[in-house]
Amino acid sequence: MSLYQRCERLNLPCAGRGQLRYKFKKPLAVLEPCPKTQLTHQSAAFHRWAPPRCLNNETASLASRFVAVLSVTDPRFNLQSLGTWLIDIPSHLGRDRLLDTATAALATAVEDLRIGKQSMATLSSYGKAINCLVKALRDPIKVKEPYTLAAVFMITPWLSLKADYVNHIQGIAHLLNLSAGKEWNSDFAETLRFHLIFPIYVAMAISPNIEVDSWYMGKYAKSYGRYDPSSDKDVPPIRSLDISAIMRYPTLLRNPELYSIELRMRYNQTLLDGHFLRRRLESIDGQNTATEMPNLELQREEAQLRLAYAALLYYSLIMNSYVSALDPYDQSLSTDAILMAEEAVETANMVFRKAPISLGFVPLCLFAASLATTDTEILSDIDAALLDYKDHFIEWHHLERFQEAKGYIDNIRIRRLAYFRGSGCYWSHDFENTQDASSKYLA
Repeated sequence: MSLYQRCERLNLPCAGRGQLRYKFKKPLAVLEPCPKTQLTHQSAAFHRWAPPRCLNNETASLASRFVAVLSVTDPRFNLQSLGTWLIDIPSHLGRDRLLDTATAALATAVEDLRIGKQSMATLSSYGKAINCLVKALRDPIKVKEPYTLAAVFMITPWLSLKADYVNHIQGIAHLLNLSAGKEWNSDFAETLRFHLIFPIYVAMAISPNIEVDSWYMGKYAKSYGRYDPSSDKDVPPIRSLDISAIMRYPTLLRNPELYSIELRMRYNQTLLDGHFLRRRLESIDGQNTATEMPNLELQREEAQLRLAYAALLYYSLIMNSYVSALDPYDQSLSTDAILMAEEAVETANMVFRKAPISLGFVPLCLFAASLATTDTEILSDIDAALLDYKDHFIEWHHLERFQEAKGYIDNIRIRRLAYFRGSGCYWSHDFENTQDASSKYLA
């Protein structure tokens, strides 16, 4: 066999003089692990949804699925309404198994929500995520990490229709307390923690069993502008929903007689902010009506405004109950309560139709309405509205907190009436009959 034939048979380069040439394989690209400094996504030029490194097929597929869920234009399924930190999830996939399983579970749940039917895939994803979460909660290091906090929020309330909202909130508060004092050097982690402070303090307004480490008060109390749902940058943020205000409410509501003047001032501010929000919603409704084709941006803004308005009504109605007890002869407060309770029912009905993924605390708004008013017709409307939420908010143990608040408010009213009458200041109306229609509802 000639050397030429041998080169041809072995498919080797040949110089034509019988000299053997060696065939080298093309070098493969070597993937080096990302240095720790790259774990924080800080490049403004980099697309927020794009993973910053090579991913395996499974992780890349999950990232694509979640990006698709984030990209849904229907305002009813807008995940960003739950927190802007969710936008950064795809860039963190592949780093933590718990975060990956929680993301898969949330993506599957949202996909099922869109078609209106729960699939076996959701149950399977949910089971895997729960198993990973249990292991993480037993790990003294992982339990303090941001991925664990994110997973708790992503798994519990949105995937289980029988989730206990209050216990879920207590779980998040516990994790926040464990990480108190620790600065997370990551925009994603800090944004996550900032967003989760809000549902904790919403629950704290009515539940004395939930506490947050005072470190967070020092960290966030001077921050402003959490809610600016208007697209018009010239419109100021809603002062009553600033984080500084929300962190102040539990102190006022747990000591209403001590802070009666400030409580009245805060209540008046919520009335002003409520007027602004109603005007803004009416303006958006008018713009939507005037256009033949629906404007998705306006619809998204409306959905966000509705949720903000529900939160505002929640605080307004609770404060109205306490202020009414402190000033039982001010009949304008009962008129305010009726009007706001009607708004709460209307808002709850509209949120249920237009923003199913953000139902969250809306039933709390309805319970606050039942706390503030005695109008039997409105209480009947509240019952009807709550029926729509029964499959989304089924373990209502927090109702006990409203029952306790009702008794506490009645005691304040009795003491104040005794004080006024002892001072010779009273009307002929019977204000001591505290066993009204709302007591029947909360029984």
